[in-house]
Amino acid sequence: MGDPQVKELEKRVAELIAERDELYRDIETLCMQSDDSFWSGSAVLSARIGNAERALSAMAAENDRLTAQRDSLREDLAQFRSAKRDSDKISKDEMEKNRVLDRELMFYKKQCERALEDRNLFSYEVEELKRANLELERGLAEARGLAETEAAQRADVAGRLAAAEGRVATLEERLVEVVRIPELEAQLEASRRDGQRQAEAISAMEAELGAARRDLDAAREDAEAVREDREALARELEASREEAKAALGAQAAKAADMERQIESLTTQLESVSTELQEADSAVAAAQAQVELINGEREQEVCHLREEYSSTIQDLEGRISTTESLLNRQAEELQDVTQAKVDALVRLSEWQAKATHNEHRLGELESRLATVDIRDPDTKGVTPSTKKAAGGQEDTGPKSWFNWQQGKQAAGANMPRNVETHV
Repeated sequence: MGDPQVKELEKRVAELIAERDELYRDIETLCMQSDDSFWSGSAVLSARIGNAERALSAMAAENDRLTAQRDSLREDLAQFRSAKRDSDKISKDEMEKNRVLDRELMFYKKQCERALEDRNLFSYEVEELKRANLELERGLAEARGLAETEAAQRADVAGRLAAAEGRVATLEERLVEVVRIPELEAQLEASRRDGQRQAEAISAMEAELGAARRDLDAAREDAEAVREDREALARELEASREEAKAALGAQAAKAADMERQIESLTTQLESVSTELQEADSAVAAAQAQVELINGEREQEVCHLREEYSSTIQDLEGRISTTESLLNRQAEELQDVTQAKVDALVRLSEWQAKATHNEHRLGELESRLATVDIRDPDTKGVTPSTKKAAGGQEDTGPKSWFNWQQGKQAAGANMPRNVETHV
């Protein structure tokens, strides 16, 4: 039964109490309007009304106690609901913290993956620079070998040129000796042929010398070009070395920085993982605690609901008992009211009869006033031989004293009958 039905029953009880009070007031008004002594039986009604009022007061106190108990149960239920809302809020906060930590973990994972990709890219670039440096060193070694080969060739050409110059000097000395000895004309004629042969040989040697000089010039030009190429290669190699050293230094610094960043990110990732594990454990513990608290509170709420249901059922039973008692009291009050109305009707009838008898008595008194009751010839006294109502004879004359005593006896009997009836 819900609260509206309880309120409706309370309203019905209040209406019945108001009707009862109104009936009590009506009865009291009727009793106050009557001044007859036969209404002394109203004390019984007062006792009944007092008992009913005490019973209703006890029931009202019990109803107030049950209402206070119901309000207390409602307050306990409200406190349990508030505690459940607080636990739900704590669980939501922990879940929100867990989601925030998950987002941070995803962010740090992405940063770590990006750092690993950058480290791999830098490692690849370092490897490429190392390969380029090896290529440059290989080219420099080849240039050095080529320069050494050119130097050897130039040394060979220089040796051949020196040998040719020595031969030229020897030939020039011999030519000077030949020119300087005119007396050897005979020998000259003899040796002219030899000279011609030698001239031919000299021409050949001069031709060889010219060719050697041309070769020497070409070799010198080649050596100069090789030297320039070597110097250019040396400069390029030095620049490449400097660039490679700078690039390697930058890449090494960058790689060290990336290593430090990776170590820092790894440390942060480990700390975040630790915090996430702690948060997961805290969330699990909080969820377990919340589930335990929810289970305990659900059990308490179920127990309170059962107690509340039993209390409501008890209250409904008591209210139904009160209603039946009130209905029975209302019926009794109706019976009492009807009995009082019947008594009032009978009283009015008796009062009418009494008025009629008093009127008749007045007539008799007026007749008696004019009749001398001592005169046996008068007709003011009913003779003993006169038959009474019902065909029976009277025992003697009816005097005023006997009639008054009969009236008082009838009046004394009438209230006792009315009181017994009430």
